Amino acid sequence: MLKILLSGVLAAALLGGAAQAREAGDNLAEREALAQRYIALSTGENLNKVFSDMADAIVAEYPDPDGPEAQWMRRQLPGFAEGIVDQVAEAMAPEYARRLTLEELTALVAFFDTPMGREILRKSVVLAVELQPTIDAIAIEEAGELLSKFCAEFDCTSAVPLAPAKS
Repeated sequence: MLKILLSGVLAAALLGGAAQAREAGDNLAEREALAQRYIALSTGENLNKVFSDMADAIVAEYPDPDGPEAQWMRRQLPGFAEGIVDQVAEAMAPEYARRLTLEELTALVAFFDTPMGREILRKSVVLAVELQPTIDAIAIEEAGELLSKFCAEFDCTSAVPLAPAKS
Protein backbone atom coordinates (compact mmCIF):
# COMPACT_ATOMS: atom_id res chain seq x y z
CA MET A 1 0.00 0.00 0.00
CA LEU A 2 2.40 2.68 1.14
CA LYS A 3 5.24 1.25 -0.90
CA ILE A 4 3.17 1.95 -4.00
CA LEU A 5 2.64 5.55 -2.94
CA LEU A 6 6.22 6.19 -1.95
CA SER A 7 7.82 4.44 -4.88
CA GLY A 8 5.26 5.37 -7.53
CA VAL A 9 4.64 9.02 -6.75
CA LEU A 10 8.29 9.91 -6.27
CA ALA A 11 9.99 7.68 -8.85
CA ALA A 12 10.26 10.47 -11.39
CA ALA A 13 11.91 12.79 -8.89
CA LEU A 14 14.37 10.10 -7.86
CA LEU A 15 15.37 9.26 -11.41
CA GLY A 16 15.50 12.84 -12.61
CA GLY A 17 18.03 14.01 -10.05
CA ALA A 18 20.33 10.98 -10.08
CA ALA A 19 23.06 12.49 -12.25
CA GLN A 20 23.05 15.81 -10.40
CA ALA A 21 23.21 14.12 -7.01
CA ARG A 22 26.11 11.88 -8.06
CA GLU A 23 28.05 14.94 -9.17
CA ALA A 24 27.51 16.56 -5.77
CA GLY A 25 29.24 13.87 -3.71
CA ASP A 26 30.86 16.42 -1.42
CA ASN A 27 27.56 17.21 0.36
CA LEU A 28 26.44 13.60 0.89
CA ALA A 29 26.21 13.98 4.68
CA GLU A 30 23.86 16.96 4.31
CA ARG A 31 21.77 15.11 1.74
CA GLU A 32 21.57 12.05 4.00
CA ALA A 33 20.34 14.19 6.90
CA LEU A 34 17.72 15.87 4.70
CA ALA A 35 16.63 12.53 3.27
CA GLN A 36 16.13 11.18 6.80
CA ARG A 37 14.13 14.31 7.68
CA TYR A 38 11.94 13.93 4.59
CA ILE A 39 11.27 10.27 5.40
CA ALA A 40 10.39 11.22 8.99
CA LEU A 41 7.95 13.86 7.72
CA SER A 42 6.37 11.52 5.21
CA THR A 43 5.81 8.73 7.72
CA GLY A 44 5.61 9.14 11.51
CA GLU A 45 2.50 10.74 12.93
CA ASN A 46 0.97 11.07 9.47
CA LEU A 47 0.47 7.31 9.36
CA ASN A 48 -0.63 6.41 12.89
CA LYS A 49 -4.27 7.41 12.38
CA VAL A 50 -4.33 5.94 8.88
CA PHE A 51 -3.18 2.55 10.18
CA SER A 52 -5.68 2.66 13.04
CA ASP A 53 -8.51 3.56 10.64
CA MET A 54 -7.36 0.81 8.28
CA ALA A 55 -7.55 -1.76 11.10
CA ASP A 56 -11.06 -0.55 12.01
CA ALA A 57 -12.21 -0.86 8.37
CA ILE A 58 -10.83 -4.38 8.09
CA VAL A 59 -12.41 -5.67 11.29
CA ALA A 60 -15.72 -4.01 10.43
CA GLU A 61 -16.03 -6.73 7.76
CA TYR A 62 -15.50 -9.55 10.28
CA PRO A 63 -18.52 -11.70 11.20
CA ASP A 64 -18.08 -10.46 14.79
CA PRO A 65 -16.41 -7.03 14.64
CA ASP A 66 -16.19 -6.96 18.45
CA GLY A 67 -15.00 -10.56 18.87
CA PRO A 68 -11.55 -11.65 20.02
CA GLU A 69 -10.20 -12.00 16.46
CA ALA A 70 -11.24 -8.45 15.62
CA GLN A 71 -9.80 -7.10 18.86
CA TRP A 72 -6.52 -8.90 18.18
CA MET A 73 -6.36 -7.51 14.63
CA ARG A 74 -7.10 -3.97 15.85
CA ARG A 75 -4.13 -4.25 18.21
CA GLN A 76 -1.73 -5.93 15.78
CA LEU A 77 -2.37 -4.40 12.37
CA PRO A 78 -1.10 -0.87 13.07
CA GLY A 79 2.23 -2.19 14.37
CA PHE A 80 2.50 -4.59 11.43
CA ALA A 81 1.97 -1.75 8.95
CA GLU A 82 4.38 0.53 10.80
CA GLY A 83 7.04 -2.17 10.65
CA ILE A 84 6.72 -2.38 6.90
CA VAL A 85 6.89 1.39 6.56
CA ASP A 86 9.97 1.55 8.80
CA GLN A 87 11.79 -1.01 6.66
CA VAL A 88 10.81 0.71 3.41
CA ALA A 89 11.86 4.10 4.82
CA GLU A 90 15.21 2.70 5.93
CA ALA A 91 15.83 1.46 2.40
CA MET A 92 14.58 4.66 0.74
CA ALA A 93 16.46 7.32 2.69
CA PRO A 94 19.92 6.46 1.28
CA GLU A 95 18.44 6.36 -2.22
CA TYR A 96 16.96 9.82 -1.82
CA ALA A 97 20.33 11.06 -0.57
CA ARG A 98 22.13 9.42 -3.48
CA ARG A 99 19.74 10.49 -6.24
CA LEU A 100 18.48 13.92 -5.23
CA THR A 101 20.52 17.08 -5.01
CA LEU A 102 20.90 19.11 -1.86
CA GLU A 103 18.59 21.74 -3.36
CA GLU A 104 15.91 19.18 -4.21
CA LEU A 105 15.99 17.62 -0.76
CA THR A 106 15.92 21.04 0.87
CA ALA A 107 12.84 21.95 -1.16
CA LEU A 108 11.09 18.66 -0.27
CA VAL A 109 11.70 19.13 3.44
CA ALA A 110 10.77 22.82 3.35
CA PHE A 111 7.44 22.07 1.71
CA PHE A 112 6.47 18.94 3.62
CA ASP A 113 7.39 20.60 6.91
CA THR A 114 4.51 23.06 6.40
CA PRO A 115 0.89 22.44 7.43
CA MET A 116 -0.13 22.16 3.75
CA GLY A 117 2.70 19.75 3.00
CA ARG A 118 1.79 17.53 5.96
CA GLU A 119 -1.87 17.55 4.88
CA ILE A 120 -0.93 16.54 1.33
CA LEU A 121 1.19 13.69 2.71
CA ARG A 122 -1.67 12.55 4.94
CA LYS A 123 -4.14 12.59 2.05
CA SER A 124 -1.65 10.82 -0.22
CA VAL A 125 -1.34 7.97 2.26
CA VAL A 126 -5.12 7.66 2.61
CA LEU A 127 -5.47 7.70 -1.17
CA ALA A 128 -2.79 5.03 -1.58
CA VAL A 129 -4.52 2.77 0.96
CA GLU A 130 -7.91 3.27 -0.70
CA LEU A 131 -6.53 2.67 -4.19
CA GLN A 132 -4.48 -0.41 -3.31
CA PRO A 133 -7.22 -2.92 -4.27
CA THR A 134 -7.59 -1.21 -7.65
CA ILE A 135 -3.83 -1.16 -8.17
CA ASP A 136 -3.60 -4.85 -7.23
CA ALA A 137 -6.40 -5.80 -9.64
CA ILE A 138 -4.79 -3.89 -12.51
CA ALA A 139 -1.36 -5.40 -11.77
CA ILE A 140 -2.78 -8.94 -11.69
CA GLU A 141 -4.65 -8.41 -14.96
CA GLU A 142 -1.61 -6.92 -16.67
CA ALA A 143 0.64 -9.70 -15.35
CA GLY A 144 -1.79 -12.26 -16.77
CA GLU A 145 -1.69 -10.56 -20.15
CA LEU A 146 2.12 -10.46 -20.06
CA LEU A 147 2.26 -14.15 -19.18
CA SER A 148 -0.19 -14.98 -21.98
CA LYS A 149 1.97 -13.11 -24.49
CA PHE A 150 5.10 -14.80 -23.15
CA CYS A 151 3.51 -18.25 -23.40
CA ALA A 152 2.31 -17.52 -26.93
CA GLU A 153 5.92 -16.84 -27.86
CA PHE A 154 7.76 -19.43 -25.73
CA ASP A 155 7.26 -22.86 -24.16
CA CYS A 156 5.68 -22.18 -20.79
CA THR A 157 5.89 -25.79 -19.70
CA SER A 158 9.56 -25.28 -18.81
CA ALA A 159 10.63 -23.47 -15.67
CA VAL A 160 11.77 -20.16 -17.17
CA PRO A 161 11.68 -17.28 -14.70
CA LEU A 162 10.00 -14.08 -15.88
CA ALA A 163 12.20 -12.00 -13.61
CA PRO A 164 15.81 -12.42 -12.48
CA ALA A 165 16.27 -14.23 -9.19
CA LYS A 166 17.09 -12.10 -6.17
CA SER A 167 20.59 -12.53 -4.88
